Amino acid sequence: MSEATRIRFDQAWERANTFLGRHPELHSEGVVLVRNLYGIIRIAIDDRTEAGTVPSAEERNFLAEQFHHQLGAWSPGASSVFLLASQTFAPDEFFASPDAMWADPLRREYRILDRNVIGSDWLRKPFEETRQARARRVTLFGIKGGAGRSTAAAVLAWRLSQAGKRVLVVDIDLESPGVGTTLLPAERAPEFGVVDWFVESAVGQADEDLLREMAAPSPLGSGGRELLVVPAGGRPRADYSYLPKLARAYVEVASGDARPAEFGERLHHLVCDLEHTFRPDVVLLDSRAGLHDIAAVTVTRMNATGLLFAVDTAQTWQAYRALFQAWQTHFDRAQGFRENLKMVASQIPETDTDAYLESFQQRSYRLFSDHLYMETQGRDLSEFNFDPDDLAAPHIPLPIHWSRVFQQFDPVHRPAAVTEEQLRVAFGDFVRGVALLAFGEAIE
Repeated sequence: MSEATRIRFDQAWERANTFLGRHPELHSEGVVLVRNLYGIIRIAIDDRTEAGTVPSAEERNFLAEQFHHQLGAWSPGASSVFLLASQTFAPDEFFASPDAMWADPLRREYRILDRNVIGSDWLRKPFEETRQARARRVTLFGIKGGAGRSTAAAVLAWRLSQAGKRVLVVDIDLESPGVGTTLLPAERAPEFGVVDWFVESAVGQADEDLLREMAAPSPLGSGGRELLVVPAGGRPRADYSYLPKLARAYVEVASGDARPAEFGERLHHLVCDLEHTFRPDVVLLDSRAGLHDIAAVTVTRMNATGLLFAVDTAQTWQAYRALFQAWQTHFDRAQGFRENLKMVASQIPETDTDAYLESFQQRSYRLFSDHLYMETQGRDLSEFNFDPDDLAAPHIPLPIHWSRVFQQFDPVHRPAAVTEEQLRVAFGDFVRGVALLAFGEAIE
């Protein structure tokens, strides 16, 4: 095949979906269009319960030849296009996968399954909550690093504690921990951290004793309630190793005959256990930046208020647009968490503030209106849509004003370096906004 006629990755997926759309004989819940980790595309058919609707061997051969020629290098070969459940070693990996979804939720003709190393959790449904009296959850996420997310998490935790809330902060930025050291002096750090829970739980040792050795009270806690911090790792010491645990934190863990629990399920289990043990009013999840599944779990699956940190640069908006486009493609999944999202305009400059915020809001509105807001039908108020200036809309940002005094923010070791007035000016509106979203009450 000449370079001019090569089928590229995106084109192959589009052609495969068009092909199935044109063949009603392949329209069934038992038909799954599967793209593997290398981008190769096959058609899986569950012939265990729908044998009457499965095309004959002769029909499959004819369809496979057509499909193969449509996909070019992304075809497995005409003889391997179809995967029949009765001839597959583990068919439920396709037909019972939580990632298999309708290609078009409205028409429901067939399902698709895109097998990814990372990225799957951005499109999975939120976890079902099985325990009562769950704490409020707030995730702090940035599509790119350097947006001041961990500093904001520390200030938010501090202020909520001062207002009388029992706060639990969990540092889930495992590759670049930060909020734990901001809120805890080294001598008060707990023995263990998040990575310890992951390796110990894999061998059945993540009990309440471990949980209690993972959390330590910050000296910033006040208002009669504790500010508890669970850092990414435990207290630095000669007999403690972090990197070997980090390398094992993301592995799936088998439990008896059940399907192995993936990272997101395990993280949800950890947070639920922490809530059950410490009974906080609010849990702040300091997520890692970027499109990794760690961030996806905390933003889309934890039933948390998702704070999306951004600075007004073309690079930031382009990165968010890549994420929102995926949500738009599978809007039925996005319906489960989109109402929890809220933009945060971080590092607002000290000069030309109004112009900066106006530009930010316009770009934020375009992002949401292009991908998550739905066109209203007449005066249907049930549609997810907002006016550009609606203060309750997720695209209207909570502001954080930049000041050079926060470049080396260290409230534990240098509490006098930042004054109360400087905190109020920089973070006051942000803290009030989060408190309203989480508790329905303003906090000064």
